[in-house]
Amino acid sequence: MASNPTDWLFGYYGVDWIAMVCTAASAYKLGNKQRSGWVWGIGANISFIAFNFMAASVAGILANLIFGALNIRGLVRWWKEAHAPAELPPS
Repeated sequence: MASNPTDWLFGYYGVDWIAMVCTAASAYKLGNKQRSGWVWGIGANISFIAFNFMAASVAGILANLIFGALNIRGLVRWWKEAHAPAELPPS
């Protein structure tokens, strides 16, 4: 265990805290059907990749690359649906 609370809380320079806040914001925003939730998720993935790099976790890096791709996919699909031409009613 770390010798003092600051080392224990910020042993990874706060990157883990940033990732946690971004993940919570992403879940909250997506739960409220706000598109910005995908952007928060991408921010979380970038933060978690940095954290896992510092923690030397290859599995964590790979998982967050996959989750990041899924967040990008969700953002792109949401954007396409929002900008799709309106369907005309059948005549």
